[in-house]
Amino acid sequence: MSLLGSVATSIVLGAALLSSGQQAGATPSRPGPLKVSVADASATEVDAGTSALRFRIRLSAKPRQPVRVAYRTQPGSASAAEDFVATTGTVRLTPRRPSRVVTIEVVGDDRSEGPEQMYLSLARVRGPAQLGDALGTGQIADDDPVVTPDAGPASLTVLTFGSPAGYGLVRIMPGNLVCNNGTRRPCVFTFAAGTEVTLTADPNNTETTFTGWSGACLPAGTNPVCRLTVRGSMGAIGGFAGE
Repeated sequence: MSLLGSVATSIVLGAALLSSGQQAGATPSRPGPLKVSVADASATEVDAGTSALRFRIRLSAKPRQPVRVAYRTQPGSASAAEDFVATTGTVRLTPRRPSRVVTIEVVGDDRSEGPEQMYLSLARVRGPAQLGDALGTGQIADDDPVVTPDAGPASLTVLTFGSPAGYGLVRIMPGNLVCNNGTRRPCVFTFAAGTEVTLTADPNNTETTFTGWSGACLPAGTNPVCRLTVRGSMGAIGGFAGE
């Protein structure tokens, strides 16, 4: 082999070795951070006793160290105590058990309410993970027959008041309606007779508290959610108190 050929061969071999070394020493891609998420759940409400919503909380991969995450229930169209048992707690996820199931009791009744929702939210992760999908929706189906609303219109009058400086508003569903006591005037809404209506009292600031319902929402109570069936002419009054 000539000197020129030997030099060319050495250059080619050197380039090949350099390329191979670069590939062998290349930094491997790192996996993304572990994430802890909660899946949605569903259950059917029974006439008496309880049924269960089962939310699965899981990590995106097996952890090297244990991970703890706190959870709590949140009301939606379903109310705590009346529709489900409010619950808080913490789960521990490990390499052997990277997922856990949290069970929420659904309170049964014989009212025709239609489907409702509540939520399970995650917070305060401790360990080598971060929050992923941190809100699970609990779908509650009603096993009671649907009541067909009576024909004809019906009126609902809503009035809010504050004492001495409390103020707030009432949100009305269906229809995403609002009655604000800033006007100090009653709000009148028209529905088909037999319509199931949900009223939710909403204080306008942290210095205001909801004091209770009266009128069609009797017996009066401090639960901010009132449900009623509109028939004929009805009225509901929500009170607020401020410092």
